Amino acid sequence: MEMTRTTKITLGLCGIDATYIILTLLTPVRLIGNAHEWMWQITPSLFIFLFFRIAYTEWRQRKDAVIGCLMTGATIVLPFALLLLLLQLYLTNAPNDEILYSSNKYRVVINSGALVTNSDFFRIEKVYWPFIYIIKEGYYDDELRKLDNPERIERFLRENP
Repeated sequence: MEMTRTTKITLGLCGIDATYIILTLLTPVRLIGNAHEWMWQITPSLFIFLFFRIAYTEWRQRKDAVIGCLMTGATIVLPFALLLLLLQLYLTNAPNDEILYSSNKYRVVINSGALVTNSDFFRIEKVYWPFIYIIKEGYYDDELRKLDNPERIERFLRENP
């Protein structure tokens, strides 16, 4: 009996999820962005339901085919996950938060990779790649809304020494 296409795709997705879970458990720092939080919320339920519902049934009949599908999913995601991990480790070893611009209204910060969240003291207004945060302090400033791309950030920094 041949495995259906849906079963193969499902097992491939399980391989992707399993690889991501293993890599995030092995890393001392969070992977980039909010995808980490999103994956931890949705992955366990998807992984448990899909794997144990479909994979166990298939496992009893054809172990090698199930392992092949899981490995295919893992192979697809592994290079991207390792690249993100290396980038994260590189940024974590960089000096802490380099402040590009600061005033009593806001700061433009390059963050070293540590997770920055809103707090009672400041609010993150914009986030740019790689880890550039526009942090609003004190009262609201309309200038922050205009900084929607890297070129405008650079021009803003030149005009506000």
